[in-house]
Amino acid sequence: MRVHLIHGIHSSHGGNTSRLAPYFRAAGFDVMVRSYGWALALTSGLTDWLNVRRARRLAEIIKDGDAIVCHSNGAAVAWHIQSEYRVLSALILVNPALDRETEFHNVGEVLCVHNAGDAVVGWSELAPFSHWGSMGRDGYDGNQPIVRNIDAARPPRGLPMLWGHSALFAPQAIKYWGPHLARELHTMTGGTSPP
Repeated sequence: MRVHLIHGIHSSHGGNTSRLAPYFRAAGFDVMVRSYGWALALTSGLTDWLNVRRARRLAEIIKDGDAIVCHSNGAAVAWHIQSEYRVLSALILVNPALDRETEFHNVGEVLCVHNAGDAVVGWSELAPFSHWGSMGRDGYDGNQPIVRNIDAARPPRGLPMLWGHSALFAPQAIKYWGPHLARELHTMTGGTSPP
């Protein structure tokens, strides 16, 4: 199965999400690290307009049935991909910059990894005319049964606690969270979970 890793707004060439690639490859996934380019958060008034265009470009290389793992603004881009262009098997959102009650339309399952220490997405909810919000800090709060939260400040057994917007990508955290997210994706897509 193909998995596309989509970075946040203050990075390019895969950013932090590219650090997950070895873990998903080790779990047997065909991993594609995607980039939509570097952008300043100062463009937040134009965020949705820009993200729709980013999503359209990425949707040209993403196929129906693929999965996406994304971080921060990458979640907003991925939301547009599944909303307007592709039917995805699964979506893993790491500290997503999305409204807490965002509705997902064309995806089998969604996993939201959040923690209360994410101050970045708290600010993002103030951006006008955008889908940005505090989901990465407070978790998903809609009523869709296809969406599940993991509060990384109170993680499942065996995983280190996360506190902050990019904490999952720190070396001492990613070595545990990377394999865990790969196992989660196997479960979400109906595959067997590797050891």
